[in-house]
Amino acid sequence: MTKIRTALRYSKALFELDKSQSTLDRRLGYFKFLSDIIEQNPELMQFLQAPHIDVKEKKSILESILIKNNDSVFIQFIIYLAHARRISYLKSIGEEFHRMADEFLNYREVKIITAVPLDADSENLLKQVLENGHRKKVTITNQVDPGIIGGAILIVNNEMLDNSVAGKLRKIKEDLLKTTV
Repeated sequence: MTKIRTALRYSKALFELDKSQSTLDRRLGYFKFLSDIIEQNPELMQFLQAPHIDVKEKKSILESILIKNNDSVFIQFIIYLAHARRISYLKSIGEEFHRMADEFLNYREVKIITAVPLDADSENLLKQVLENGHRKKVTITNQVDPGIIGGAILIVNNEMLDNSVAGKLRKIKEDLLKTTV
């Protein structure tokens, strides 16, 4: 619970500094860029978390990674996280920042899992229906999973609507196992 509150506090602080769409979009990209680098190089996170390494060294490394970003506020924010020994919260802070920015910019991310890739017409129709229903600009990510056999699983705001054949078969199996003869 503390991690969530800490991430919320830091992401809100960064969010409140500049709420312009261009800045929010740019900082979302910076979070993704930095998270990807850390994911590909876990030793970087170990370096940033190491208490025996001087803050100046951490600052130098972070500046060399983020120098192309041209956002001194974001760079100083990340350096502060390293200095305050909160860099381990980076992923959670990024997720909270993303959630706040999406809400502020009236965006909604939707993930749809299908057995085969969605064609453009189906995706556009789904996008239109969701935008009308949620009154938000929708971004659709299509994940293909042949294991669902058919139908689709829709994930919006951590809520899942399972309308897949595999899901229906699983439900039938559960119902049959519950019945006694």
